[in-house]
Amino acid sequence: ARRKFNGDRTKMVTEIKRVFRQVALCNPQVRCELMSNDMPIITLQSGTLLERIIEVVGKHIKTNLLAVDVDNSIVKIKGYVGRPSAAKQKNAEQYLFVNGRYFRSPQIYRAIMKSYEKLIPDNCSPSYFLYLTVEPDRVDVNVSPHKTEVRFADADDLNQIVSAAVRSTLAKS
Repeated sequence: ARRKFNGDRTKMVTEIKRVFRQVALCNPQVRCELMSNDMPIITLQSGTLLERIIEVVGKHIKTNLLAVDVDNSIVKIKGYVGRPSAAKQKNAEQYLFVNGRYFRSPQIYRAIMKSYEKLIPDNCSPSYFLYLTVEPDRVDVNVSPHKTEVRFADADDLNQIVSAAVRSTLAKS
């Protein structure tokens, strides 16, 4: 059963690279290296958040990122969102982090997409790399076994703040 589960090596390597990117994007101050058979596959130098994003995603993204920076009593948001002109039909460059942990949130995704309303085609999605900091007692990370889903105590307020922060950033550009 184990051999059958791990039989598709390509799928397994793809999953390892996906998790590696998540950890690397969450820790730009740390040098990261992914090895296979004692050979480096990916080597990322320590640096700033923007430098790490460019290293992970590629140099093409550098001119397409807009900085987001919000700090209030509910949440602190830092990171980058993509210019509307750079939105893609299938966009894998979408990352959310809370308190140093990668997570997915359909609600926050919808809040971000609402900010791009009428700026991008309906079938496209923007890039985003948003780092949220909230009080640890205001977020529950034990929602799913994979620990990628979280529940916020102030979910509605948080979604509105994220949407407003992205909208404000887009308006400045």
